[in-house]
Amino acid sequence: MPIIQIKDFIVATPQTTLFTIDSAIVQPMSKIALVAPNGSGKTTLIKQILADNKQVKITGDIGYLAQLESVKALSAGQYIKKRLTELLYGSAACLILDEPTANLDASTRKWLIMQLQRTNKALLLISHDRELLNAIATEIWYINDMQLQTYSGCYSDYLKMRASQAAKEIAAFEQQQTDRQRLKNVIHERKQRAQSIGHHKRNVSSSEAKANGLMSDYEAKGRKMAKSAKSITKRLEKEPLLKQPRKEKHINIQLKRTTTLNLRPIKLLDSTNQIIYREKQSIFEIKHFAVKFGEHIGLVGDNGSGKSTFLKQLFTTVVSGKPLTIYQYPKIKIGFFNQLLDDFPKGSSILHAIEQTSSQDKQVIYDLLGALGFRNTTMQKPYSVLSGGEKVRANLANVLLGDYNILFLDEPNNYLDLDALQALTTFLQAYRGAVILVSHDNEFINSICHRQYKIGNNKMHEINLNEDVSNPKKRFKKQQLTNQIQELEFKKDKLMLTTNSSIAEIRYLNQQISQLKKELS
Repeated sequence: MPIIQIKDFIVATPQTTLFTIDSAIVQPMSKIALVAPNGSGKTTLIKQILADNKQVKITGDIGYLAQLESVKALSAGQYIKKRLTELLYGSAACLILDEPTANLDASTRKWLIMQLQRTNKALLLISHDRELLNAIATEIWYINDMQLQTYSGCYSDYLKMRASQAAKEIAAFEQQQTDRQRLKNVIHERKQRAQSIGHHKRNVSSSEAKANGLMSDYEAKGRKMAKSAKSITKRLEKEPLLKQPRKEKHINIQLKRTTTLNLRPIKLLDSTNQIIYREKQSIFEIKHFAVKFGEHIGLVGDNGSGKSTFLKQLFTTVVSGKPLTIYQYPKIKIGFFNQLLDDFPKGSSILHAIEQTSSQDKQVIYDLLGALGFRNTTMQKPYSVLSGGEKVRANLANVLLGDYNILFLDEPNNYLDLDALQALTTFLQAYRGAVILVSHDNEFINSICHRQYKIGNNKMHEINLNEDVSNPKKRFKKQQLTNQIQELEFKKDKLMLTTNSSIAEIRYLNQQISQLKKELS
């Protein structure tokens, strides 16, 4: 029996219809991915499925991981892993997971993929994580022309199908445009000839026309040309017009050089012999950390290692003078972004609000908002009515376009679709100011950052990016250690959820995991 049945359903906000569903079913043990660009209504659909709705029939318990759940004591990644563990070992027959790999480090991400592959629960995933989708999904729900459609197969095959479909749509549209233009040229030519015949007829006297037998021929030819032109015109009018396919647009956003973004490569921040604390507990030591104008620096490390804590404390110190002791450039201006940022400037619309605080031209603001997935209509909305994901992207755009000379960006790539991620990558690669970037996406951080610091084993150290990581023996050893850590964490998680588990056994597993992580680092 299906766990979820949806029939004749309209997914809508109070302002607009987003898409329709004729029929969609979640069967037991099915692994479904819901994929679509940002702002198309994926999270809205999930909320409406979970609400009491006559068009949605649910026959089993549903476990739900929301996209932006509030986090208190734990790091975002630790909190998400805790929630995922509760859901995976809970009683729900179906799990709906909205961006489950957001904020997860590489090892926890692999742990999650392994758990989802093993589970007998039905899954409905919303994600832009290609590795996750390729490893898990066997059915794809996607939105096309304001309608939910389904595809049976893995994610990579779905992408090939969509690419082929898009190529055919573009070819069909271009062929129709060529054919219509050719017919319009024929209409124009025949109308011209009909008019020419009529004009020639008027220049011939009646007696001459009769003498030469031309009158009837001219009239017949003229009528024939006019009739042919009219017939082709009607044919064009009746022909259904194909919708112009959407083509990918790669926008190159060039920030103008404001006074703030026109510095020499001077030192902006310098920290030496610091200990970073979280809730009065020391988490790691810094021997030396410095940033110059124009440098792009990455911060990497496991969930809970202290990356976000360090970024917050660095920002707070610049603003208030504590808790750290650092050198700071007197005219430093920091733009700080994290996923829970909710400090958007007031304005009649998000476009207007950003215009009020940014030194950039309106076209630059418009281009960046568009590249981050905002349609024209959404740009005109006030911040208060945006969805959670839209608010995150609006705050990101506001920070990127602000009058700053250094950006602190904590997981800015989370919840972005592939087009928006590419736009953000291109923007940061060209950004003239300094950047300190926290991310668990190695490809993203490697494409932007010139230098990287790793936090682990209670210390921060700079990574030698020229180190030979292509050595196959090293790579094999690293993979072995990662697999062992995942297996031990899997055992520990099961014990943690069992009320009569041995505390000594859990402690022993923790010691083994810590030792393996030291070897890995």
